[in-house]
Amino acid sequence: MRTEQGKSTLKSQVRFAMVPEWLIYADVSHGAVRLYAVLDRHANRENVAWPSRATLGRLMGCSTDTVDRYITELRDVKALTVRRRSQYSKNGKIEHRTNLYELKQIRRGVAAPMRPGGRTDAERGSRTNAEQNERDIEPEPLTLKESAKRARQARVR
Repeated sequence: MRTEQGKSTLKSQVRFAMVPEWLIYADVSHGAVRLYAVLDRHANRENVAWPSRATLGRLMGCSTDTVDRYITELRDVKALTVRRRSQYSKNGKIEHRTNLYELKQIRRGVAAPMRPGGRTDAERGSRTNAEQNERDIEPEPLTLKESAKRARQARVR
């Protein structure tokens, strides 16, 4: 759909949230995984969200007590940290504000596997041997565009 100025007016209505695979297999309830997804959907670029517990309960169709249980599960597996916020009102009383929920994408203490470093010794043969390079190097995964191009080329043959 185009407007007169040539700008697109079609907007995506697809919303999604990402849940780390380690959390899917963690010892937490399905509701805790779902709460993580709801918080991820509302998080900013720093993975921090601040919806109220009542809003979370309404979005998930459960009580705030159930939301609190799910929060505890996520905190126990280190998938979430909660920072309670409050401020002083004009009359000097403390008012509680919504919590800040910081989502953890990578499990603490678990590092991603690293590839070995470059060649530092001259003990083996030259790396200019193409056959040796093809045999020893892992192929990079294809992008969607490259994959489609190869599929079209295969159909032509």
